[in-house]
Amino acid sequence: MSILLTGDQLIDGIFNRVYLGSELVKNASRVKLSSIIRTKSGTFNPKKTSEVFVNHFSMPAFDAARFPVVNTASDIKSNKNVVEPFSILVSKMNPDVKRVWLPNTSKELLNVASTEFLTFNADVPEMQAFVYAVVNDKRYQKYLESNATGSTNSRQRVLPRVAYSYEIPYVKEVAQQFGFQIVDIMDMIKLNKEQNQHLIRLRNVLLPKLLAGDIDLSNIKTVMNNA
Repeated sequence: MSILLTGDQLIDGIFNRVYLGSELVKNASRVKLSSIIRTKSGTFNPKKTSEVFVNHFSMPAFDAARFPVVNTASDIKSNKNVVEPFSILVSKMNPDVKRVWLPNTSKELLNVASTEFLTFNADVPEMQAFVYAVVNDKRYQKYLESNATGSTNSRQRVLPRVAYSYEIPYVKEVAQQFGFQIVDIMDMIKLNKEQNQHLIRLRNVLLPKLLAGDIDLSNIKTVMNNA
C-alpha cells in the first residue's frame, strides 16, 4: 500500500536527509537564526493608513484554514506587522500548538499579520524555503515549548529574542542549494491552499442555490463552470 506524503512531510524528509545529512553541515559551526534572517518588519497602523483593504494573517484565520482573510482597514483596531513576499510566520503564543505559516501573500493588497506571529524575513525564495524547513522542524517546536513563559496555557508566550536565538549548523551554500530543491514543494503547498479556498467559495455559492432548488443537478457541470 502506497502512502502519500504531504508537502510538509516531504520538506521534513529532505531537510533531514539532504541538509542535516551533508558532511559540510555536520562539521559546521552553529549560528542563531537571527544571523541569517531579518527579524524586523514594517508596522501597519490602521489609524494612519491610506489602505482600504488589507490581506490579514490573523490567529483565527490560521486556525480556521491557514489562509488570510481580506479585511477593511477601518475594521482593524490595533497595529500589525507587515508581511513581506518571502516571510515565514511563527506564533509566539502557546507553542504547544504548532502554528507555522507559509503565507499566501497578495500582490494587490498590503499583507499584514497579527503581532502574535513572529516574522522571519528572507530576501529570496530559496532562503524562505530553508527557513521554513528549520522552523517547521519538530526540534524547533520542542525548543519553543521548552522556552515558553507563563503559568497557564492561555498565557504562555515565547519571547521574540528567544525564538530568534535558536541555533542550527549553517553553511550558506548548502542552505541555498537545499532551498532551491524545495521551492517547487513550497509553491505546491501554497497552490493547494488557494485551490482549497476556491472550492470553499464555490461551495458557499452553490449550496444555497441547491437547497433553494435553483440548481438542476443534471446540468451541474455547466453550473460549476459558471459559478
